[in-house]
Amino acid sequence: MRQFADDLKRLPEDTRACLAFFSRLPITPPAGPFALGRAVGAWPVAGLVVAIGPAALLALLSAAGAPGLAAAAAALGALALVGGGLHEDGLADCADGLGADRDRSGRLAIMRDSRIGTFGTLAVTVTFLVRAGALAGLALDPGRGALALLFAAGLSRAIAVGHWRALPPARSDGLATAAGRPDGHAVRLAVAAAAILAIAMIAAFGAGGILGLVLGAAAAILFTSFVRRRLGGHTGDTIGASQQLAETALLLGLSTSWADAMLITI
Repeated sequence: MRQFADDLKRLPEDTRACLAFFSRLPITPPAGPFALGRAVGAWPVAGLVVAIGPAALLALLSAAGAPGLAAAAAALGALALVGGGLHEDGLADCADGLGADRDRSGRLAIMRDSRIGTFGTLAVTVTFLVRAGALAGLALDPGRGALALLFAAGLSRAIAVGHWRALPPARSDGLATAAGRPDGHAVRLAVAAAAILAIAMIAAFGAGGILGLVLGAAAAILFTSFVRRRLGGHTGDTIGASQQLAETALLLGLSTSWADAMLITI
């Protein structure tokens, strides 16, 4: 309990460190060494901060009468810009590597190549289109669309921490290997933050929130299992890809008409 209290006290500093590392926001990292595995407890909070500007943009464009798809695409573009395209790059590299007909070392070599191939292009395009379509529907109510983007950004990063924790490093070098697995205390803090976000999302979206959580968790579990079979462990790219897939699944669940039908039935 005391350790958890200490982690909470360190949350602002860890959030700042995560934002300095995982975003293009003009934030100076805290002085001293940056322990990535320890700071990931603040990753869901950092995700919320990163999404504030894009969510506000979505709400403003929607309220001004911009077409839903255009507003959603602009917001997602802003989100990628603030994040430096880091997670999108991870998804593209993963798709190229995991989709290749190679052995494990060959897949890892492809993932390290900075060039993007057919699978990578398709993965980024499809997930962007699904997220944009989901947000376009949600943004018919500007506040609802903004909330959905905030929840998805925060929860998807908590889910990515789970993917990271579940697998050993796939390489003997690289950033993910140097960081190791997330610290157990940091994981508990991320889970606590995710629980608060999940409860708030269900309160705001009802059945849609529940479906979003189910789809987000399912996407992460299936992807983690696939990565385990194909690579035997995680890389920085698979962590980024898990965030993108979880965010896509969360938004898809929040936007579905099934949730509205369930609420009407109840």
